[in-house]
Amino acid sequence: MRTFGIVWIFCLVLSCAVRATADALDTTAVRALMEKVDRNLYPDDEIDEVSLILIHPNGQQRQWRIRQYYQRAYENGMGAILLRFVDPTDLHGTTLVSVNQPGGENNQWLYLPAFRMPQFLADSRKSDYVFGSDLTFEDFTPCILDEYDYAFVREEIFAERHAIVIRKTPTAPKLQSRVKYAYQMLWVDPDRNIFLRADFFDSIGQMYKTVTWGDFYQPDRIHWRARRVAFFSPLRPHWTQLSVEDIQLNRGLPAEFFSERNLTNIR
Repeated sequence: MRTFGIVWIFCLVLSCAVRATADALDTTAVRALMEKVDRNLYPDDEIDEVSLILIHPNGQQRQWRIRQYYQRAYENGMGAILLRFVDPTDLHGTTLVSVNQPGGENNQWLYLPAFRMPQFLADSRKSDYVFGSDLTFEDFTPCILDEYDYAFVREEIFAERHAIVIRKTPTAPKLQSRVKYAYQMLWVDPDRNIFLRADFFDSIGQMYKTVTWGDFYQPDRIHWRARRVAFFSPLRPHWTQLSVEDIQLNRGLPAEFFSERNLTNIR
């Protein structure tokens, strides 16, 4: 996630150093921790089968099934995501492809079967919610470590785990002008190199979205993944609950898989 798309976001120092006093978590230590999180979250490529439940304030619910593909080193090493809707029927075949470019640039195309032509999404649309969910199109952009600044905030216990709270601020000019959030607050588990929670704040310091991860496991005995992710938008209010049904890592997806011309061919 940034969010995720859906998909999907999470030291070179010893574990005892990460657990040391707040004074020990300087810029170098925080960067080292985030590098380790990045290596855990972003393998060479990944395929996820995901179910989402959208919960409206009146209690009404709607369920989606999606298939998400990710590649870390798409051509220029900036990352790519392809998202395909499987269910419900009215969204079946809808496909989003998101390809990062240097300097915070991101290109996205949305294919709607009813229109039969991919639409290029302008940056002004990337803060829009995806079909009424709590995920935006921006959430389906691969996160590039060097396009953000990371600062230690505090240590605390969250969800019965030791967590390092880090403030994440976009620094790439193009990214700053595109994203809705001014900064994020991240709760990082330094033992498993995963995110436990992320809060998104706007330019006036108002939190408009929170994401929590839970039920962690290792699908390949190396990388940690969450089976459950919850998105909440307190200003709406609105919830989206995500359940990961299957994960495949490092399957050798070709770069051309993520091309605009392939939008109509994914099954």
